[in-house]
Amino acid sequence: MTTSTQRYDREQAFTSIGGPEPGARPTPLRHALRALASEPDLFRAPHRAIARLRPQVDAERRLLAENHKTGGSLDEQWHSWTRLADGALIGLSYLVRLCIGARSRSVVAPFTLVAVGEYGARRCNPDTILEVQYLLPENLETWERGEQISTFICVGLANLGFEYHGGVGTALECARATRCDAGVAARLATARFLSGQYGLYAGFVAMRRALATRVLAVADADGAVPGSMPMAMRLRDRVDVGRD
Repeated sequence: MTTSTQRYDREQAFTSIGGPEPGARPTPLRHALRALASEPDLFRAPHRAIARLRPQVDAERRLLAENHKTGGSLDEQWHSWTRLADGALIGLSYLVRLCIGARSRSVVAPFTLVAVGEYGARRCNPDTILEVQYLLPENLETWERGEQISTFICVGLANLGFEYHGGVGTALECARATRCDAGVAARLATARFLSGQYGLYAGFVAMRRALATRVLAVADADGAVPGSMPMAMRLRDRVDVGRD
């Protein structure tokens, strides 16, 4: 049982509210971000609160650079940085539902956050640009909120020192895009669920596979790969965010 001066999390047992003891392992980033929800200033200045965690990201960046210089494995670097980036995005998606999603009557996240590209394949290091795709349901209200959500997460990642590209589209639009754009197909081939409505992600994967099967069937019947179909996409331009 916890006392009033302690906080419990699954990965680190107990951490005092005042912070870890000197020399103790820092709280995982996703939990540190979630803990910001208990701070009274979060809703007035959320990004100022998020920025206070940047030293943790910078410390991990320095540690990985030092390990690489001393012969550390590339796989371990990929694993560590991917885990840190996942924690940042999962933690930010939790905060955005509190700061923006609270305006909606529904408690269900109105989006799905998916890692794609090299990041989706878990092959990223401190110099990798994190590629993320937002999958949204088919309704105008969600699209309006989706823009606010993507902006919040975009700024939050910049506050933490991550470089980032983001795209927004419905599951169907993203699946269709893989048929007529090789670049989009390669980017989304490594899609990996991070947070939000899992049903949207599962629907995207199912549609992508169904469309790929249909394309192969047509190509096999015609003896050639079918030409590109017109794109009917509302994928927003990617937002580029760099470290300071």
